[in-house]
Amino acid sequence: MLPVEAEVRLSVTVRSEGMEVNDLAAWMFREKNAFSEQLVAEVVWQMQEQHLQAVLSSEREIVCPGCGVVSSGPGATLRRGSRPRKVRTSNGPVRFRLRQVTCPDCRKTWSPFPELLGLEPGQRIVEEFTRRLVDWVTELSYAKTCRMSREWLGDAPSPKTLHEHVQARGEAVEFTEAEPLEVVVGDGTKVPAGPKPRGEDLTVAFQIGGRRKENGRPAVQKRVVGMGIAEGSWQEALATAGEPDLVVTDAETGVRELVAEYYPGARHQLCEWHVPYTLAHTLGLEGMRVEERKAIAGKLSGMLARRDPRALTLADRLDGYPKAQSFLRSIEPYVLYSPPSQERTTSVVERQMREINRRTDVGARWSIRGVANLMRLRLAKRHNPDDYERLWRPLRQCSSTLVPQP
Repeated sequence: MLPVEAEVRLSVTVRSEGMEVNDLAAWMFREKNAFSEQLVAEVVWQMQEQHLQAVLSSEREIVCPGCGVVSSGPGATLRRGSRPRKVRTSNGPVRFRLRQVTCPDCRKTWSPFPELLGLEPGQRIVEEFTRRLVDWVTELSYAKTCRMSREWLGDAPSPKTLHEHVQARGEAVEFTEAEPLEVVVGDGTKVPAGPKPRGEDLTVAFQIGGRRKENGRPAVQKRVVGMGIAEGSWQEALATAGEPDLVVTDAETGVRELVAEYYPGARHQLCEWHVPYTLAHTLGLEGMRVEERKAIAGKLSGMLARRDPRALTLADRLDGYPKAQSFLRSIEPYVLYSPPSQERTTSVVERQMREINRRTDVGARWSIRGVANLMRLRLAKRHNPDDYERLWRPLRQCSSTLVPQP
């Protein structure tokens, strides 16, 4: 990290037999990368010069990586030219030169500036560019992101390189909850990943906040508190730091036991949309005709919506369908609470699950790790902006003043 106060003078000659504003806009877009490269190269050079002057005037110190001697003042280092460095930014490739110095004690020659400029050994893409690409790839395919970057920014890594960056950032995502943690709604979907023909389960738990208006439409504040994929997906999704007052899930096998284990003091509400759906599915497995099971599921859905206490007595009319009867009787403690639960369905998060399907249904098979890390980034970016920001270095403010030449 280096302070800078640099004055850069660039002379630009523009020639054309005839030009309009539209032509100027196209020319500016074409040449912006060249302007940026010259500007950055000159500012970086002045930053290094100012730092070396501060070392020689005893205002700063320099540490030799060879002998470990800390030097400051006249004679602290000997200048030894420079070497080229190239990095890729969202304004295209940038080339500049790194000043080199020699230690007067051990005679080692090196450049202290990559570390001071925030560059890792071998780094070829700056974080500013990486972030822009990761932002895009949460919405678009890897190939489209790279193509768009090449068209609009003038440069792009390969899809394979971008995939490596996404995996590294995605594994670093940590979902945190806001206080107080009152309502958690969990839901799952299938994603085309792994060896199973139908794919793997991906489960997300959302913390539900208050209601508000967005662009004149009602919206619910949501925050991701956990995500899991494949075996143990519900365990990962529900492993929150705090204990909510209410947990809303579907009627999937094993979830009720898990909620009771994780949150013994919480009310567990089964989604009143999933319950009739699960009943219809169970009746189908037991051989009931489509028309009949749809009618029974529809009747149950209406009774639950009206909070009719006779809803679960439908089990008494299902003689010959023991699994459906057992299902209805097993869910009785988890619906029709008095007073009613704040949330009674998972509908507040259904759109988010459909968006996951939209991004993952690309006609190809994902690896479990690949889709999990991409979805962590997507969910954090959309719902937990503070968790997403922690993945990146904070940007320091840089101001500039343009002075037209007389």
